[in-house]
Amino acid sequence: MPLSDARDDRHIDGPIPFAALASDPVRLRAWLDRQDAAGAGWDDKAAAASLVGRMGWDWVCAAATQHLGAERAAIDGGIAADTLHLVAAHWLSSDAAPYPMLTCRVTLAGPRIETSRALGQRYVAAFAPLIAQVGILTGLPPTAQWRLLADALHTGCLAVGRDLGCIDAAMDLARAGLIAAGAPLWNRQVHYRHLSATRADGTTASDWFTFRGGCCRHYTTPGRATYSTCVLRCDDDRAARLERWLQDQPQRSDQQLPVPLAATR
Repeated sequence: MPLSDARDDRHIDGPIPFAALASDPVRLRAWLDRQDAAGAGWDDKAAAASLVGRMGWDWVCAAATQHLGAERAAIDGGIAADTLHLVAAHWLSSDAAPYPMLTCRVTLAGPRIETSRALGQRYVAAFAPLIAQVGILTGLPPTAQWRLLADALHTGCLAVGRDLGCIDAAMDLARAGLIAAGAPLWNRQVHYRHLSATRADGTTASDWFTFRGGCCRHYTTPGRATYSTCVLRCDDDRAARLERWLQDQPQRSDQQLPVPLAATR
């Protein structure tokens, strides 16, 4: 998920295990309020969708890196459960509008994630208590939150696959992890799609994109913008918008294309 160049990684809160954050509604409310403040004019549901989606993406990136590139992934043997650090808001570039989002650093506890089944089941276990508490605090239904987490599973794995040069394996991991997790994570709408477009000079640009199945609620924020991969758009509309974007990209390796937020969020 592309961030602005001006990163601000100042520590805000944490580390705290996922379950501990879920059992501390005052602290979780403070995290949501920080996202509210970052996105002026957002309501509780939009803030919740943003925060949950980002936490999911950060967890998936850590887990997928551990599974697909074990030599690069660290496990903290001194912690008993996966933990979160909340860091400052970043501005994300997109085709809709600048998008402020709190970001998290995730530290995974052992054991190492060896299979797609383990990834899917651990993902659900980490987030289930948090999803319930966010629903109580904001009114964002758990089903909507799980859809966002299914999207994050796909976008996070795709991002790691690009970084490690193993896109096919990363997409397989996301698909298998979604199936292995089953309910409540299962969502038949989220999927990958490969698109190609011809540039003005006659060369071809192509890449993989995530067509999301969850709603980030950005359409409810000031400006009421939607992204190219928004679930509120039909597949043909999403594909046409992304193909137009591909036409404008400089000639380079498919896997090196700078994928916009619209394609990853």
